[in-house]
Amino acid sequence: MMTGRWDMARRARDERGIALITVLILMVLMSGLTAALVVSSTTETVIARNHQLASEARAAAEAGLMHASQLAITRIQAWQADGFASPSLAMSALLRGPDNLSGTVATDADNGSLEALGIPRRPARLQLAALPGVFYDARVFDEDDPSRGVTLSAADRARITEDDQAAIDANVKVLVQAVGYSNGDAIARVEATIGAVQMPAIVTNGSLTMSGTPTITGAGGGVHANENLSLNGTVSIAQNATASGNYSTSGSPSVGGLGAGGQSTQTVPNINAADYLALADFILKADGTLTNPVGTVLCDASGNQNACKAGYGWVFGGTDWNLSSNTWTQGTFYAETDIRITGNAGSPGSPAIISIFAEGSIDISGNPDMQPDTPDLFLVTNGDLEISGGLDVHGGESQILVREQLSLSGTGSYSGQILVQDVPSVSNLVTANSIVGTKVITYSGISSNPAFQISAWRWLP
Repeated sequence: MMTGRWDMARRARDERGIALITVLILMVLMSGLTAALVVSSTTETVIARNHQLASEARAAAEAGLMHASQLAITRIQAWQADGFASPSLAMSALLRGPDNLSGTVATDADNGSLEALGIPRRPARLQLAALPGVFYDARVFDEDDPSRGVTLSAADRARITEDDQAAIDANVKVLVQAVGYSNGDAIARVEATIGAVQMPAIVTNGSLTMSGTPTITGAGGGVHANENLSLNGTVSIAQNATASGNYSTSGSPSVGGLGAGGQSTQTVPNINAADYLALADFILKADGTLTNPVGTVLCDASGNQNACKAGYGWVFGGTDWNLSSNTWTQGTFYAETDIRITGNAGSPGSPAIISIFAEGSIDISGNPDMQPDTPDLFLVTNGDLEISGGLDVHGGESQILVREQLSLSGTGSYSGQILVQDVPSVSNLVTANSIVGTKVITYSGISSNPAFQISAWRWLP
């Protein structure tokens, strides 16, 4: 009996010992699990935080790239108005920076800086959308500038037709490099190439309808609409007829190249007559006076609408200026109003040498023979352009730039390119883009005033 009781007590003590060990093991396991959960939670928090910071830096870099690219493109696109002989020279000026100098440490300090356009020079930065600790900077580089972080070999430079001169453009291309910064030293770098884009004879940002028998010919004799394109009748297009939206045909149009919808958009530059004001020889003002660029009044038609007709050919209609006779003065005219051409100025052998840049619309219903006065640039309008008469444009190829809508009808011929930004209508002269009648437009495909846009981009390590 004593032995049995002793065995039972011993077994109880053994069980209590096993229970204690089990509890201790469970406590260790729970402690380990708790520690693992704490570490995992902390790690995931750090990962999420790092991901957020990296995303903020990339967003800032993209914002900086877009900001700087738009500033650079706008400045390059205005090369004529800024007094440069070519877009390449405008690019070289950007590369040299605000002081327009290079070659020494002092003069190179601002090279590529866009500080005069709104992005401060490095190491200064711009804050992104008031986000705390999120900033960007950006500057312009030539492709063969080793300070951008890439050194090109002689073979590379020859391939891209660069000249080993970091402050001189040689191939009508520049690079924009932007850096985004966020808290915790997160950094992202991105680089884009800005270059000329050769577009076809006619590009409209909106839809375009072509009817009748118009002819678009030449090596660049194509048409593109960034919305829908409709070809009706016996339209003849030597090259491609494309749309970013729908493409439709009726009748028997002739298309020498691709005829299709769903194609990539083609960027029409921002069109603003004021960008070309510096090219004007004469100002047709809204108050009825005709002045020179420094404001000297050459004639005053505010009280007598015909006061400027004898010397310059223009009649003031109160809200517009009208060229209504065969009297004309050679020059580039900037108008603060609408423009009408209702007469037959010029002749095939002696065309009226006139370029017109208008803050309003331009309506040509006469049968003039004209030739651009400003090289490569014939008409720029902030409103609509309607040509319904028999306008014949002589001389070399030029550009017609329309901010709102375009309507071409009637007869006549033109050599060059027509770009239509198609912004929402302010003027009601034209409500939809259309080309009808028997117009003949010839384009070689090589514009001396091309559009510029981002042609490639990449993230940098």
